Amino acid sequence: GVRGISCSSRQESIMEFREPGVDFTRLLLGNILPIHAVLFPSDLLKRGSCFDESLEIYEDWDFWLQLARQTPFVFVDRVSATYYTGGDSAVGLAAGGDTAITRQATERLLAKWLNLLQPAELGAIADRHHYIKQSLLTKQAALQHQVAEREVWIADRDAWIKAQDSRINDLGKTMAAQAADFSHALATQEAHLASLYASRSWRASAPLRWGAQKARRIRQIMRRAPGTQGGIHGLAQRAMGIRPWPVGPPYISQGFAGEPLPLAAPESNYQPLISVIMPVYNACRSDKRYFIRALESIVSQTYSHLELVVVDDGSTDETRQVFEDFLARHPGLQARYYAKENGGQSSARNYGARHCNGKYIGFLDQDDEWFADKLEKVVPWLGNPAVDVVYTDADVIDGDDKVTYHKIHQTHCMGWPHPKSCIEDILFKDIIVMPGLMTIKKELFDQVGGFDERLSGYEDDDLFLRLYQHGRIFYLPETTLRWRIYGENYSFSHRMLASRTLYWKKLMEGHTERGANRFREQMISQRFFWEFINRAVDQYQVGNSLYKQSVAGAREILPYLSSFERFFFSAGFLLPTKQLIATIRLSRKLLRFF
Repeated sequence: GVRGISCSSRQESIMEFREPGVDFTRLLLGNILPIHAVLFPSDLLKRGSCFDESLEIYEDWDFWLQLARQTPFVFVDRVSATYYTGGDSAVGLAAGGDTAITRQATERLLAKWLNLLQPAELGAIADRHHYIKQSLLTKQAALQHQVAEREVWIADRDAWIKAQDSRINDLGKTMAAQAADFSHALATQEAHLASLYASRSWRASAPLRWGAQKARRIRQIMRRAPGTQGGIHGLAQRAMGIRPWPVGPPYISQGFAGEPLPLAAPESNYQPLISVIMPVYNACRSDKRYFIRALESIVSQTYSHLELVVVDDGSTDETRQVFEDFLARHPGLQARYYAKENGGQSSARNYGARHCNGKYIGFLDQDDEWFADKLEKVVPWLGNPAVDVVYTDADVIDGDDKVTYHKIHQTHCMGWPHPKSCIEDILFKDIIVMPGLMTIKKELFDQVGGFDERLSGYEDDDLFLRLYQHGRIFYLPETTLRWRIYGENYSFSHRMLASRTLYWKKLMEGHTERGANRFREQMISQRFFWEFINRAVDQYQVGNSLYKQSVAGAREILPYLSSFERFFFSAGFLLPTKQLIATIRLSRKLLRFF
């Protein structure tokens, strides 16, 4: 192939000489080979092929005809040279060439070759002419058909436009009628308000309205009291150990530490095997439809290079039968089922990771659901060698599949900031990154030791913390998980209460330099102190006896708070447990008021 470039200052591309199937017959119909488009064996010159020195132009065309009689031409579909147009050539591509000269040269060349043609070559020329004629007729018929179709389409569009014009006219009439009705309704309401303002009851309630207005004004003054960052409200919160982390308004960004996407172009052709690990335990106890919906969300993934590893953690119901029935309906799903003794979700997830084959692993609980395009969105970013873990946003749904929280990170700022820019973002508050949001390089998961099987709560925070320390975690602000929250609150269980205490101790031992980092010690303790207190209030309100143990957990953390907070809460812990909770509830109400 050879490209034609204009010699003008703009160096515009004019055309390309790029035609396969060149042979002797095709060359007789016209030359389409620039002089530097062809490589040929020099042996052909010894057989008599040479440039005809009697030809002033088209000597190359004549030469190609000589070669084509001796050997077939092979087309290499690449542009390897440039043909610059212009100059004073009479046969160049530029405008202004002498057509009389080129016509005479063509006639002279063809006259030469007509005397040399053999009967078979004449027949081939006739066949080629017939083929070209038929091709042109076919193209002409196709174009006529396209024109006819386009005319029909234009007629349809004209009819549609007329129908829309008629509809717009009807809408205009409807809007005019509605405007008249609205004007009448507005006049009626204004008359009603005038009657209300003139009534005896409106005048009698004036002192109440005045009092409410003054109360709002007092609250605003207290919140803006000089020298009290956040006013009385801020002072009260700091006294009770309630402070935001990080300081400032909630925000959601993207990437590794907030850089805009894309960090680098995702690898569109990357197709690693993804192992989806699903721990199950009595999945049919509440509603087996949730389990089936979770399985269907794996089958419906638009990214197909995956395997499903289901780990039964000691179920005693029909979980296995439901899975086998589902697998029979979806024989194309690459899936395995393992049964083990009950050891908790962390144990089941680690078991699945040990028996999977994927380069990356993802997790899905038995009652949650992935969006169908989850892996399609995530996998391209895994092709970036700088990425070890990708996590995303989620929706919260209830038992009836109703979305109760949409985009929990971006809309509700749960676990903010995202992504995590420092380790304190993980230590000082619940990060709200469930296992179902993470896709993890298997090598890194094994390196950090997987989930801590002692934890039946906070195991996701714990894993995320170790992944953050040893790998690179990338945040993709896309919603990929439906996180189902319904029925019993797991935070009211003995296992969660024990895990809360264990995880607090684990962070204190591993991330406070044995108490030398007093700031971390206080902030970690404040986090878990208020988690115990808030759970105690919630448990007491629903009549759950665990509220006493939650208060005991908060009492254990008390010595690690700041000196003022220890003094403030020590007085409260002198009260009986029920009175302490009543006092905390009252304090929360006052904070909401101020």
